[in-house]
Amino acid sequence: MLKKVSSMKKIIVLLAFLCSFSGYSQTNDEIAGVYLKRARLAIEESIDFREAKVLFEKALKYIDSVKTPDMAKLGARIYFEIGEYRTAKTLSKKYFQLYKKRKNEQYLEQVELAVLINDELDKLVAEEKRLERERILKEKYSKYIDSLENVWVKRAEELSFKADTIYEFNKNGIALYSKNGKFGALSDVGEILVSANDYEDVVSFSGYFIFKDKVKDPTQLYCYDTNVKKGFEIVELVEFNTLSTHYGEVLLPRENGYLVTYPNNAYEPLVINLNTQEIVSFTADKELFKKFRKADVIDNYNSDGEIKKEKTWYAFGGHLGGGVHPLYLPEFKLNAFLFSIDGSMKKFGVDYDYLGAFHQNTLQAKKGEATVWLNQKGMEVEPLQDNAMGYEGISIVKRRKDGNFQIFQNGIMILGEQRLEKMQDFIRKFTDK
Repeated sequence: MLKKVSSMKKIIVLLAFLCSFSGYSQTNDEIAGVYLKRARLAIEESIDFREAKVLFEKALKYIDSVKTPDMAKLGARIYFEIGEYRTAKTLSKKYFQLYKKRKNEQYLEQVELAVLINDELDKLVAEEKRLERERILKEKYSKYIDSLENVWVKRAEELSFKADTIYEFNKNGIALYSKNGKFGALSDVGEILVSANDYEDVVSFSGYFIFKDKVKDPTQLYCYDTNVKKGFEIVELVEFNTLSTHYGEVLLPRENGYLVTYPNNAYEPLVINLNTQEIVSFTADKELFKKFRKADVIDNYNSDGEIKKEKTWYAFGGHLGGGVHPLYLPEFKLNAFLFSIDGSMKKFGVDYDYLGAFHQNTLQAKKGEATVWLNQKGMEVEPLQDNAMGYEGISIVKRRKDGNFQIFQNGIMILGEQRLEKMQDFIRKFTDK
């Protein structure tokens, strides 16, 4: 008896649960119905299909799917009016699946709507395909432009001049440059005239570049004459003096092409005519010494080519031009410079260290790293300006972020015979077809 009562209780509880679930399900349908009604009112009263869509989708949250032809009809119209044709077509198909009556007025209206939906959907698909083709073309074009830009960037890198420094171009359109501690020369179109491989130092003046293999006491000299755009090795020391092992101090070349250096183990400086590439020899004779003594320029002279000045005998060391003569003591010691125009002297290491070639009433006087200019009497004058400077060409040198250089003429990048226009012009050349 107790077992029967217990079984009955279980049945009652189960029935109550099922009734409760059925009531809950019915409530969801009713809630969905309220939202669908509001959606219809939004269309009928306000013609607000956007609001109708919001209400329609709220209704769908309370039911599993579209279950009636009226709901499918409502949804198809809403999504059609707001331009969501794919969803409208899905709901239109659902309507025809649920609506069993054929050929009545409602059915025909939906057929008409279905045709409109298909037409608009065809237009939408066609537009989407057009946009996709356009997107693909734009993407291809963009990639093509990117590839052209990459080509230009790579080409620009190839036309970069690798150097640490490019100095000012002179009036002949040629400049010095340095790279890894060595010096070279290049033209204003980036043509290398002297490679920066062998020369640690250079002196330049009057359009002549004198390259030195070492900063101090060089053993090799190379001249590049920017006035005629030619280079050559300066005469070897053995042609001047077999005892000399280096060129010593190298002074500034002058406009007349004369260059003075002070080799070791010699009783005279080396004077070179850069225009003829020859050593300028000077031999003092007895007549010159007689003339000097008569004018009280010197006190005495002897048959060994020595002169006496202020109680000291000197080896007469040739001629720098303008009547200026170096004087040496034994063991090749440069001691003084005689200015024969008035017999005055400048002491080596006291007044000045080295004097250069005389030209246009001036000569360079060097003491340490400083340079001054003297006249024919040994008096200091205004600093002499390098007449080779003052570039008037059209080349412009710009430094890149990577430290290299690029040369431009009228906006065109150049390096030797190679040219590269601006990036936009380069791209336009390949796209304006």
